[in-house]
Amino acid sequence: HDVSRPFHWRTVVVSGLRQAQALLSTLDSISTPAKKPITNLFLSDRSERRAVVDWYRHRAPHDEDDATMLRTYEHEHEAWRDTQRRLLSHASSTLKSLAVMSYDPYESAQYIQDVISMKFPALEELTIRGSAWEPTLPDDIASHKLPDEGCMPLLKMVHLVDTVAFPRIIRQITKQSSAVTHLRFSG
Repeated sequence: HDVSRPFHWRTVVVSGLRQAQALLSTLDSISTPAKKPITNLFLSDRSERRAVVDWYRHRAPHDEDDATMLRTYEHEHEAWRDTQRRLLSHASSTLKSLAVMSYDPYESAQYIQDVISMKFPALEELTIRGSAWEPTLPDDIASHKLPDEGCMPLLKMVHLVDTVAFPRIIRQITKQSSAVTHLRFSG
């Protein structure tokens, strides 16, 4: 156990609000002055079981389970945004690889905007998965939330999945990093 101690927390996978809040609780309880360095982070706003792609269920739930799931998501929006910001703030200085999966059909644009608005000085790889139905934010609204240019100076690889906001996200990311050499689109 002591031999592996320097490698604890290097790669972290978090799916859903409950897991994310549990991780934050654990991180907050660590008494060492230097927080654990996270270099690879997979962060999803939904647990695997709830990463639903059939968005019609969100507009017209078929049964009580669908209706309950929709009500739960509606109450989790602000909690997820706060939790995502806190986790990324903890890891931002050491992250080299970040994958953000936003399945929420109504809020994924805002969740993604929050991620792009942060400083990641060591980030080299970024994957963003958004909702195919997400509303696009006008550049003039979205750009006022961006940090200074060059906040992702080492970013080389970007992978964008299932988002209608490709052009806006690309413009914002290129303002953050002039080192991007690979751009991949999926979905």
